[in-house]
Amino acid sequence: MTTLEESFDDGLAHSAAVEFEYVDPRAFGRTWRRMRRDLRKFLLARLYRRAARRIVPMIRSGDRAALHSYCADIRATLDRRAAAAGLAMIDAGAIEEFPLRDDNIGSIESPPEDTRWFRPRESRPDNLLFYVHGGSFITDGSAEMTKVMSRLAVQAEAAMIRPAYRLAPEHPCPAAVDDILKSYRWIVERQPDRPVVVVAESAGCNIALVALQRALAEGLPAPCGVILFSPFVDLALTSFSAIAHSILDRTSSGLDLTALTVQLYLQGRIPTDTLANPLFGSFENFPPMLIHTSQADMLHDDAIAIADRMREANGALQVRVWTDEDHVWEQFGSREADASIAKAAEFARSLFRTR
Repeated sequence: MTTLEESFDDGLAHSAAVEFEYVDPRAFGRTWRRMRRDLRKFLLARLYRRAARRIVPMIRSGDRAALHSYCADIRATLDRRAAAAGLAMIDAGAIEEFPLRDDNIGSIESPPEDTRWFRPRESRPDNLLFYVHGGSFITDGSAEMTKVMSRLAVQAEAAMIRPAYRLAPEHPCPAAVDDILKSYRWIVERQPDRPVVVVAESAGCNIALVALQRALAEGLPAPCGVILFSPFVDLALTSFSAIAHSILDRTSSGLDLTALTVQLYLQGRIPTDTLANPLFGSFENFPPMLIHTSQADMLHDDAIAIADRMREANGALQVRVWTDEDHVWEQFGSREADASIAKAAEFARSLFRTR
């Protein structure tokens, strides 16, 4: 078993290998962390189920207008709560948001208008993180995770783009994939020599991987690498970790609520469709990849499934496994979160150095 103090081998990121690193839980205190986690899960479970009880009758009755209006209200409520809590979208001390100015775009189609751009205040790096946010396919990227990614960008010595994509249920699969592919195409065609690392969390990992599979199939250049935090990719929900955690009541969402968000996203498309599930697409010629996952996450086995597919494709993948963290724990501000961000930044820097 290795620990966070052990250095990551840069060479692994560029060799055809799939390897696992298990984080020693003794590196961190556990009592207070577990208490905070259990309270958070309890509160989130009540919130999610309250919303689900409102949504299910709307789906059964076919009242799409009410469903869309309610989901829009949820997004607005989340934005208001983030503002009330003082959650800045960026780390103002180290990174700044800036508008894109380019009069030489030519015939390349522009990305969506609300695409956001960030760069470190103290430097103007050529390196770029292409961040695909999560949110169960139905909500915008959270303030907490955008701040996490801004920290990652600074530590990775990179600028960051956070492209927008259309959300379910108003815009079902593959609208989100189409939008991310459009933004990725825009980046690589506009600046083909710019080093790019794709980074995503949770459901954003599904969208990012499917978009990247389509990009490679079209002949677009691959990014330098891919970083995934707590990936949610298997919309068939067949993993044992999802089943076990739901039965043992160790998750704030569970299979039923997760299946509801999948229903809102797929809307009749089968969950094994390659536009909805990257596990059924091709991982041939994929760039080096890093995954951070936790065995306490109900979606942990999705990371294992990606590893299996990368191994079949003779790809390069490092899976770093925590033992006792929440889904996308990086957003909760802890020593474990800091360690995860630092290790991901180290991986990104190693990719940029060899570009």
